[in-house]
Amino acid sequence: MYSTTYRRLATFSYCLALFLGGLCVNIIGPVGPLLTRSLHVSGGMIGNIFTAEGAGNTLGSSMLGALLQRYSGHTIVGTLCFVLFFAVGLIPACTSLVQVVGLYVIIGGCLGLNNGAANTL
Repeated sequence: MYSTTYRRLATFSYCLALFLGGLCVNIIGPVGPLLTRSLHVSGGMIGNIFTAEGAGNTLGSSMLGALLQRYSGHTIVGTLCFVLFFAVGLIPACTSLVQVVGLYVIIGGCLGLNNGAANTL
């Protein structure tokens, strides 16, 4: 009984972590026009955010094996969800595109690690 409940709760948590990770990236589409106005950049420059997220995702995915050898998978997923929550919360406080791009490198890294860890576990 305990192991079945635990497995279902763990599976639900991993699916929720993947869903929330997808929301972190997909928020740029509807918020793009607002970001262009608040950061005083062109719409084409906002596309750099997607590049930064992809680069961070690649870097994060490449570090997954080393992290899973050192830390528990549950610890990794939980920590990454917290970092994602914090990083996305900082976006409205950014005053330049460089800050947003930097945050999205971090967000992308967390997403790569989170996706890999949740799928592995």
